[in-house]
Amino acid sequence: MAIIPARGGSKGIPNKNLVLLGGVPLIVHSIRAALAASSITRTVVSTDSAAIAAVASRAGAEVPFRRPAKLATDSATTADVVIHAIKTLEQNSPVPDIIVVLQPTSPLRVAADIDGAVELLHSTGAPSIVSISEVDHPVDWLFRLGARGRLTPLVISPPATRRQEAKKAYRLNGAVYVIRREALRRWRALRGPRTLGYPMPRERSTDIDEPFDLLITEATLARTTASAGREHLPREPQPARGR
Repeated sequence: MAIIPARGGSKGIPNKNLVLLGGVPLIVHSIRAALAASSITRTVVSTDSAAIAAVASRAGAEVPFRRPAKLATDSATTADVVIHAIKTLEQNSPVPDIIVVLQPTSPLRVAADIDGAVELLHSTGAPSIVSISEVDHPVDWLFRLGARGRLTPLVISPPATRRQEAKKAYRLNGAVYVIRREALRRWRALRGPRTLGYPMPRERSTDIDEPFDLLITEATLARTTASAGREHLPREPQPARGR
């Protein structure tokens, strides 16, 4: 089962979960990915917003309850929202042991990413899986900025001076979380001891928080759509070669 948390309030981008991306409300991209994933049998949206609920329902998701106001604030954690959704759904029907959490702010993740993360959980027996992507620059080049512009390196050991010498590093990209209900109950978090990472390509790992993120994601989506369209165009006939 997939749970998509989508509250109505947003500071960085007003009504963020309903902002249009490629002409489609942001949350609809995540709903479509969930509905297309073979590992998902049910897609539920948790929201406090009537407008989001209406859009989600039209897109094919279930919106069987409204999230309480106390879980629609900046301080509410995604884990708390998911736990509330599970407890509410259990009042009417059994809830699967494996829960997939899809944040609407990661609209470029596709069904294959969801199915791949779920398969990794099954094949390894891990308690949870989180999607990750390779960072843009080596961590050896990261610093903290102190007083008067003083730079303090984050990497204590001698840093690599060339990109080719640096070890790969990964970040959580927020696109896919897969967790067993027992682990969620025990940790009250979406990751913990023995959580495994599921690598995703950077071009599908954008996370929309600020207007600039939306611009980057819009450009990436447009390019991906154009490339897919070109792949389906009929090939031009080639001139016959003399033999």
